[in-house]
Amino acid sequence: MTAHHHRRIRTICRALLILVACLPGRRALAQEVDAPPISRVRSEDPSITALIERGLTHSPTFHRLVASVETSDGIAYVELGRCPPRVAACLLTWMKSSGGNRFMRIVVNRERLGSDWRLLVAIGHELQHVLEVLDDRFVTDGRKMFFFYQQYAPTMQAQFETQAAINAGLSIRTELHVWRRPVASQP
Repeated sequence: MTAHHHRRIRTICRALLILVACLPGRRALAQEVDAPPISRVRSEDPSITALIERGLTHSPTFHRLVASVETSDGIAYVELGRCPPRVAACLLTWMKSSGGNRFMRIVVNRERLGSDWRLLVAIGHELQHVLEVLDDRFVTDGRKMFFFYQQYAPTMQAQFETQAAINAGLSIRTELHVWRRPVASQP
């Protein structure tokens, strides 16, 4: 080998050593690789997060709805709060777009819904509404969302309802009822 080749090999070896020294530690690298993807259906309330996890396990319909949101550009926050009168859960006509994501908020009233399984049915119903909005890529803010529903699902006043959301809720309710039903004892 010529002197030129030796210098070139030394330069490459130095560059590789610098690169290896700049890499994060093995532990940090493993954490990055093993980190779960950011969930697009989320809540700041740990009890709601746990409930969503149970819904994923016990309702195929709920699982499908969440999986559909996960593959979209939408992020749905589920919050405890109050909706308009006579409504226990709602998708607010509020939306913000940022960084290629569309952010929406689902509000559920634990007091009005009572049990966890009713709360889960309501969240699933509202997730169907989230998907309806996400299907129209031109809906990027609250005003466009309002007009979308005014055209897509007109009802009285500023409240909207769709048969698909009603069906999703009924399906989740049936699946959770089967899961909650006690197993008959054997003779």
